[in-house]
Amino acid sequence: MELLEKSFNCDPVLLKDTLSELTDADMIYEVDEQGPAVRYQSRKKAGSQSEHELYFSVGYSEPCQNVSLAHSEMMQLQDMVTKILDSLPEPTPVYSQWWFSQKSYQKLVKLLLSLTEGRSPIAFVACPTLGCLFSHFSCQPMTIFDIDEVILTKLMNHCCSKSATLVCYDISDRPDTQFKDKFQLVFVDPPWSRTSLRTFLLRTSTLLSPGGTLAISLPPVFTRPTIKEERQNLLVLASKLGLSVRSTLPGFTEYSVPSFEQVAYQGCGITLREPWRSGDLFIFTKTGESSLYVPPPITKSCRWDQYRYGARRLFLKRDGCSEDGVPSIRAIHGFEDLIYRTTSTRTTSWTSASLVSTRNCIAHAHGRKDLSAILGNVFKENGQDITTDFATGMSPEIRELVSIMLKIPNPQKRAAEKCLNPQTEKISQQS
Repeated sequence: MELLEKSFNCDPVLLKDTLSELTDADMIYEVDEQGPAVRYQSRKKAGSQSEHELYFSVGYSEPCQNVSLAHSEMMQLQDMVTKILDSLPEPTPVYSQWWFSQKSYQKLVKLLLSLTEGRSPIAFVACPTLGCLFSHFSCQPMTIFDIDEVILTKLMNHCCSKSATLVCYDISDRPDTQFKDKFQLVFVDPPWSRTSLRTFLLRTSTLLSPGGTLAISLPPVFTRPTIKEERQNLLVLASKLGLSVRSTLPGFTEYSVPSFEQVAYQGCGITLREPWRSGDLFIFTKTGESSLYVPPPITKSCRWDQYRYGARRLFLKRDGCSEDGVPSIRAIHGFEDLIYRTTSTRTTSWTSASLVSTRNCIAHAHGRKDLSAILGNVFKENGQDITTDFATGMSPEIRELVSIMLKIPNPQKRAAEKCLNPQTEKISQQS
């Protein structure tokens, strides 16, 4: 875990392979010590700082350094974070949902308090939990945009204050004209794929009023080999959009480990127990009008139907393929056990997957129309509770594969139950 934290978001599987290569080259060796983790020792004395160590030793002054919260406010914040996260179903890889860590929520609330002024409106894009939390620390009008209607409904019903308005919004769509140039502060936590970063920057810049502040979490420079070039291109794009960099906070956004990420790396022999992923927070000011730059068309996002079993969720893609025919679920080549051993959305296997669970299992779904009806009979859509017995309406083959994808233990016993106790499911989701 210590190596992982110091690898600046290098993929854990890549890190493990690199350690193996260094061991084979006799540059490092495993230290024979008891404990849950493998420890390594260098064969040679460490030299001078590397480029990335120098880069991350650069200091930046945080805008929130003069903002403090009283002890009672800190306790309220911690309790509220727990309440918010406990009210939600599992995060999904379909929408790249990584919630912030407890420590990061505290830092971000202080930062937001330092960036807000008077009664100016605030927007939160793709970070609904942060928006919901901040609605209890500020009376400013705020709008929370997110693609996951289930998450928004849960937050609206259980957690958000009256100062917050929640809007279900797909970033590949043009935002409603009523939101153009409306917000003095926009906070964005986009998925880290190349296309998503660019799309989120384009769309959210239109929400910002002149002189306003845009804060966006970007992947650090060692996330993937191309990220330095990608970040530079994003800065060029930001300039064309009338945005200038105000400050940069390396490693400021820290993320908890979602269930799908745990499953992905457990399949590779890596156990993630503590937060390790962090982002660099870029803070821009809108200093001018956008240039005449015309970006290429934005690709439309895939549409997904979702079904919930306790805290776990299953997502069925509506892509126009394999709509008719006998409903069936088939493994994708190379993932015969259905487990997707990475969180990357750039692989052909992920792109071709039409059934995905929050336990990071993927498969091909055929006969989508009838399969959707079957799942709709077993589960209520839009994240509601189970409606009938798990076995009702499913063939044994589909029932078995769905139980594997949702990692439901002892499916025969569960099929005999009349309903699922949500509290029991919440405890068992850690299995």
